[in-house]
Formats: sequence, C-alpha cells, structure tokens
Amino acid sequence: MFSSKREKRREYLKKYLLMAAPVLVILILLFLVFQPRWQARLNNKKKLKNLNVILITIDTLRWDYVSLYEGRKAYTPTLDRLAEEGVWFKNCIAQTPLTLPSHTTILSGTYPLNHLVTDNSGLQVPDQLNLISEILRNRGFVTAAFIGSYVLNRKTGMGQGFDHYADEFDVPENFSPENLEKRAEAVLSEARSWLEANKNKEFFAWIHLYDPHSPYTPPSPYKEKFPDNPYRGEVEYVDDQLDKFVFFLKEEGLYDKCLLMMTSDHGGAGRSWRTGARILLV
Repeated sequence: MFSSKREKRREYLKKYLLMAAPVLVILILLFLVFQPRWQARLNNKKKLKNLNVILITIDTLRWDYVSLYEGRKAYTPTLDRLAEEGVWFKNCIAQTPLTLPSHTTILSGTYPLNHLVTDNSGLQVPDQLNLISEILRNRGFVTAAFIGSYVLNRKTGMGQGFDHYADEFDVPENFSPENLEKRAEAVLSEARSWLEANKNKEFFAWIHLYDPHSPYTPPSPYKEKFPDNPYRGEVEYVDDQLDKFVFFLKEEGLYDKCLLMMTSDHGGAGRSWRTGARILLV
C-alpha cells in the first residue's frame, strides 16, 4: 500500500518536473538575455544619485549651426561629442525669441503667459515664481549663476535663489542692454573659479553664454576665418571655449559627478528664430 503511494508520488514528481523544465529553461534564458540591461539600469540609477547640476545656456544658438544636426552650417565638435556621450533631443521648441522671457521659462518650467515676462526690458521675474535655483537651494545645494549679458542682470529678478550671481559689467553712460556683454572666455573663467572653491559641495551652476547674439563680433582667429559669416565665428568660438571648460571639469574630477545640460534659449540671426532652439544635451 505504502509502496503504491510512493510510486504515485514519483510519477507526479516526474510529470511536474517534465512540465516545469521547459519553463525553467525559458526563465533562465530570459534572465541571461535581460540581466545585463537590468544591471545597466540599476547602475544608471546609482550614477544619477547625488549629482551636481550644471546648466549652460548658449544665447541665440541656431540648431542648423550645430554640426550634430542636419544643417551643418558650422563645426561644433564639443557639442557633438557631449551629445554622443549623453542624450540629445532633436526637437526642442523655444517659447519666445527673447533672452529674458525665454530664460525665465527655462528656469521656472512655465510659459510666458504664466510668468508674464514677455520682453527684455521693463519687466521683472515675479518673486512668487519658483525657479529651479530656489528649489535646489532649499534642498541643500549651493547655487551660482554666471551671466554673459546685461539683459539678465539681477535687477530683472533672475537672481532669486542664487547664493552667487556674477553679473558685474562695466556699464558706460549710454548703452544698449542687449549690446553689453562678456565673452564666453570671461564668463567660463568666473565659473571655473567658483567651481574650484565649491567642488566638494552639492551645487547648481547656471552658465549663460551670450556670444552668438548680435552684434556678431567674434574674436581672432574666428573673425578672420569667417569674414562673411561672423555668426558662425561666434558659434565656433563658443564651442572651443566649451571644450576647455569640459577639460577643466575632467581635470577637477567633476565631469562624472555632474548632470551637465546645454541648450539654447532661442534661435537667431535674422528670420531663423522661427525654427526654434533644437539643441539640448544631457
């Protein structure tokens, strides 16, 4: 009697094992196929923790003057390389073709109809508008901004949420705010000094480069290289300065500890603003 029960159990076990074996094999194969992807996702999640944030906005940069895109009207190896190493977006639409309103949108994540900053002069960023600088400072980040144009000086309200706001300009008696700027070399030099002093802290740094904005006056050798297209000279000059800045980040051990984002605030050079700003690198 007991032997017959044992035989029945053995038969059941054999039957279930035969049925389960193919399923087990499939599960093992699925694990072998997808395990590297799962592991990569876990590693990426770990990499995204405790990162510093650097946002670089290149004023009036047209998408067709970034060689990564199909226009290829300029050569921008630094921007191309960063895009290939990270994530790049083919379609990013500027909400307005003006510097102050567009940057207000970028830093607040709201539309001009909401924040009501619709021009470069005569308007201020509302105190009640919550900028990313305020959000990150409330979470323990030290914050700094390095500004390339007087259009974004602290009197506009863009400085809210920043512990350090580098907007010092030599202001003449009679000037146009849109024509008063600092070259990328000077802006990035200020940023490097601050980053060296704060590299052991959690930080958010916004770097604004204004060179591709009119008037188009690229420095040598870009002035001589592109006499008939000074806008291209400005773009390629900025790309070269960014290459030096990325080298600095790597030398200081900051490159792998930062979420590095680059975007334009809008297009430029004549009618091209209608195409929007199509570059965003992460």
